[in-house]
Amino acid sequence: MKLSNKIALYNSLTKVIIILVFSFVIYLFTDSISNHHLQQRLVDKRKKFMHGLTQEQIDHLIQSQANFTDYNILKEEFIILTPIKQLVKNNHGNFIKQTREIEGETQPYLIYTYYFRFHQNNYRLEIGETTVVLSKLEKNIWLFTCLALLISIIITLIIDISFTNKLLQPFYNIVEKKLNKINDPLQFSYIPEKTSTEDFLLLDRSLMQLMEKVSRQLDVEKQFTSNVSHELLTPISTLSSRFENMLNDESLSTSAVQKISDSLMTLAFLKRTIKDLLLIAKIDNGQYEKFEKIDFTNLIEEIRVEMDDLLANKEVQLHNQLSPKLNIIGNSTLIHILFANLIKNAIKYNQQHGTIRVYNEIKNDHLVLFFEDSGIGMTAETLQHIFNRYERFSTSQEEGHGLGLAIAKSIAAFHTMDIQASSILHGGTTIALHIPITRH
Repeated sequence: MKLSNKIALYNSLTKVIIILVFSFVIYLFTDSISNHHLQQRLVDKRKKFMHGLTQEQIDHLIQSQANFTDYNILKEEFIILTPIKQLVKNNHGNFIKQTREIEGETQPYLIYTYYFRFHQNNYRLEIGETTVVLSKLEKNIWLFTCLALLISIIITLIIDISFTNKLLQPFYNIVEKKLNKINDPLQFSYIPEKTSTEDFLLLDRSLMQLMEKVSRQLDVEKQFTSNVSHELLTPISTLSSRFENMLNDESLSTSAVQKISDSLMTLAFLKRTIKDLLLIAKIDNGQYEKFEKIDFTNLIEEIRVEMDDLLANKEVQLHNQLSPKLNIIGNSTLIHILFANLIKNAIKYNQQHGTIRVYNEIKNDHLVLFFEDSGIGMTAETLQHIFNRYERFSTSQEEGHGLGLAIAKSIAAFHTMDIQASSILHGGTTIALHIPITRH
């Protein structure tokens, strides 16, 4: 998960927790405040009722049994005055919540009960007000508060994501420009990323310092590879020339001629090995450019012509079944070497009168090229090591030094291709090159 998403998720979770706690607190306070407000209203009504009270009013209220005031036809309020024999001492009034049935309608009420003495008579005054409206009001307030908080969370979340993305944009730029798009340290951009965040500036500076070290080491490695190859190839060429000159001597015995010929073959093998290792080193170091447009179909036909003798030797048929106008942007020399190595192996380890089939398919947004042969195949254990250097996947005495598929793997990796192999012992081998669609 991206850092910006993690920060946004963290902010969302903390805000949700805050909302839940705040909503609960609001609910408690709303209930407490509304109850206190209602109690105060009932006390004020009691004071208003008691103000200027006369015996005539008391008698009228008791005789008429008028439980509701004239202005409240919805039965939201009531006043009940009842004569009692004994007055409650230390009376300051008390509040209770109770369900009452009045004129056939049952509602919850907050009831204020007050005892008083008037003209030698004791009375109990009950003033009630329904809590239905209050409960609805509390619920509406709570819902409105939650909605307001939820909307504020969504707004702040959008702002957080936008701000976080903007804040982390220099980091993404550094990763994209200076890591993902760089295959060769020589292409590294040493232009500092524009940002006011010290952490990203430190990262940028550290990457530049690291890349400077890598570039220096790469230069040393390239120089070493070049020197070694030169120092090795020069004496090999000298020895080859001397042995060839010795073969011109007619006085040599048959045994000596054979030994010199074997030595020449050994030197030629050594020379090919050095050149292949040098090629792998250059590929791995990114010393090749890859900007040409390559036609696969034509390339296979060129390789067919080059390997005509090998194909004829084993009477192997090469079937080019690639789709027409199948192109890729890459290094033509390296792609040629890649295809040639795969086809050469398919010929070398094929059966007499065998076949090689080259075809393509589209799978999971990838162009897949298949090099399928009807050869001797290999075991699953051998298959695991075929791309390793100096690994030969046949016990036959075919010429080779085990670098062909290692070179193929390096070239494939250089072109961001994925190379895979499948095989059945005595049932042939298939090499598959997976190429991202955007590259062809």
